[in-house]
Order: sequence, then C-alpha cells, then structure tokens
Amino acid sequence: MSTDNRQRSDRSPASFVVGVGASAGGVEALQELFQALPSNSGLGFVVIGRHRQSALGTHRQAR
Repeated sequence: MSTDNRQRSDRSPASFVVGVGASAGGVEALQELFQALPSNSGLGFVVIGRHRQSALGTHRQAR
C-alpha cells in the first residue's frame, strides 16, 4: 500500500471515504484521530459508534 502525503488545497469533494467504527469507550480515540489529521486531507469520514444500551434511555430495540 502506498502512502500519498500530498494535501489538498482546494474545496473539491473528498477523493476517498473512510469508514471508522468505535465502541462506546472509543470517543477519545476518535478525537485523537481527527485532531491528528490535517483539515485539508481530501478524505471524507463516516463514523459508526456503538452506544451502551443505558445511553439509549427508553428507546426500545427492534428484535
């Protein structure tokens, strides 16, 4: 896998979309990840998080 260290200077759409998953305890790791990335990387992100059931309150899960 090659690494391309070029940064985008324009505001055109993202070249790649990156999927990131984290459990309820992964919020700090996500913050560190996004703080370490340059704002003009040209990457788009989709973040999927899993929350503890207690965080859902009275929301009932479909079975």
